[in-house]
Amino acid sequence: MIPTHRLLLQPAFDPFRLPGLVLYLDASVYGSVLTAGVPSVDGDAVDTWRDLSGKGNHATQATAAAKPLCKLAIVNGRAVLRFDGGDDKLNTTNNLPGGSGGYTITVVQAPDASTGQYGWIGWGPASANNHIGFRQNPAIAGYTDWWYSNDLSVSVAITALQFRILTSRFDGVTRTILRDGLQLASDLPVGKNTTASIATIGASSPTGEFFDGDIAAILVCEGGLSNTNLRKLHRWAGRRYNIAVS
Repeated sequence: MIPTHRLLLQPAFDPFRLPGLVLYLDASVYGSVLTAGVPSVDGDAVDTWRDLSGKGNHATQATAAAKPLCKLAIVNGRAVLRFDGGDDKLNTTNNLPGGSGGYTITVVQAPDASTGQYGWIGWGPASANNHIGFRQNPAIAGYTDWWYSNDLSVSVAITALQFRILTSRFDGVTRTILRDGLQLASDLPVGKNTTASIATIGASSPTGEFFDGDIAAILVCEGGLSNTNLRKLHRWAGRRYNIAVS
């Protein structure tokens, strides 16, 4: 039996503890979603989604027609950003990391349809092994971690309007896709040389595959998170958004 005083000393998990955290967007944190410099209310067009990682990678949009909407109390009483699938997107103010190293992307999202070609995040130029894009892919009826070729895809049933926790992790050797903590696919890709660049939020490239649905949170870490840290992240997100995790 663990003594009570030792239990009390165990730190609670939060995303700020994740190693290599470079982007943390969370619509449910008050003041992180802004319209004209003030916290957005329900239905507002969002021009700024503040990065909570401390790296200053805030996501912004100046074009009125391309701004997603703030929607309150959507998933477990928490807010989301709603993207229209046409041209809504945000761009980070700073580059996300490039090179041959690993990364971990986690997205809490619900698509409007189960068959759309929807991207959640992407960065790097449109050339093989230089791009990272995480997306729903109707061509294989599932999900794809898109390197502009040399991709990892998995076919799996998708339910419209259902919130899921999706992760793509590359640890420098092995790439995996997970949903709600369950590994769906993996491979051993070679040749990654992503160009550090501004990331698009709400699409897998700056010009297409726009997401149609709700995004509650996006987190990006430089480096592949350990299984232990990934499990902690998934359990945290599961509790936060009332999603059952494996």
